[in-house]
Amino acid sequence: MSEIVLIEDTSMLWNSYCLIRVSVRYRGRAVPVGWRVIEHKSSISFSTYEQLLRRISRLLPINAKVRFMADRGFADTKLMEYLEPKLGWHYRIRVKNDLWVLPPGKTPYQLKDLHLKFGDAMQLLRCKNN
Repeated sequence: MSEIVLIEDTSMLWNSYCLIRVSVRYRGRAVPVGWRVIEHKSSISFSTYEQLLRRISRLLPINAKVRFMADRGFADTKLMEYLEPKLGWHYRIRVKNDLWVLPPGKTPYQLKDLHLKFGDAMQLLRCKNN
């Protein structure tokens, strides 16, 4: 089975409402598969859209390989701890290079300190507290 790419995004409507939508990438387009509109003026928490992700996960083929993509507004450790362990989805979340990474028991650093070259890839290992 080929990979399913899901894209989560938000849009502000009339400076009062937030549209949260999850789309599937199909032939270079984002086709909405689920959405929610809430009265909200700032960034949203994971608990606000967790149910939407759970509902969408039930629509996908069993054992589908899923890659979840989102922008920096979704750089939330609660989301990351939900996607892979609970839903089995891989994820790519774009973040700014001045984001601080705070690995348990290790020295905090900013992503810009990694000095990656264009095209380089790096896997950051998750550290779990014992």
